[in-house]
Amino acid sequence: MPSSIRRLALVVALAWCTSAGATTLRLRTLEALVAESDQVVDARVVASHAEQQGSDGPIYTVYELESLDWLRPGPLGRPARFVVRQPGGTVGELTMVASGAAHFQLGERVLLFTKDYGAGFQQVSNLTQGALRVESTGAVAGGAVAAPRVRPCAPFPGGVPDDLAALKQRVRDLVAGTP
Repeated sequence: MPSSIRRLALVVALAWCTSAGATTLRLRTLEALVAESDQVVDARVVASHAEQQGSDGPIYTVYELESLDWLRPGPLGRPARFVVRQPGGTVGELTMVASGAAHFQLGERVLLFTKDYGAGFQQVSNLTQGALRVESTGAVAGGAVAAPRVRPCAPFPGGVPDDLAALKQRVRDLVAGTP
C-alpha cells in the first residue's frame, strides 16, 4: 500500500476514534429554545433516584419536581408535580456519565425548558442549555431580600436576563408570540 494511502487511512481512523464519544451541543437562542420546548416551568427538585433500563441498558436519573410557576404548560396542563428523566446516574456499582446532561440537587430551584416524550416523563431541552439554576442572593442593605437571579448551565447566544422575573416575563412574551 502506498504511503499516502496509509497516511490517509490513519488520519481517517484517528478522526473517527477521537470523535466517537463526543457530545456536540448546538447552542440555541432563548427564542429558539422556547419554540422547541414543550414546557417551561419554574420548579424545585423534591426527589430523585437512578434506574437502569434492563440488565445492560442505559441508566437514567429520574427527578420529581414541584412546579412553582408554569410559563408554558404541557399536554398534561399544570400538574403540581412532574417527572424529568435525564441520561446518566449510578445504579449499584455501575455509573453512566452522559456528557452535557443537566443534573440537579435535592431542594434545588430551577427554570426548566423541557420536551415531553409522552411516556410519563419529560427531558431537559438541548442537554444543559434547557436548565437554568435559580439562586437567591440573600438579604441586602436595610433587611430587604434581593430578587432571585438565574444562572444558565450553558451559554445562550445573545444572552438571557439574569433577573428571574425579567426572564420569566420574556419567556411569557415569547410563548404568547410577542416579540
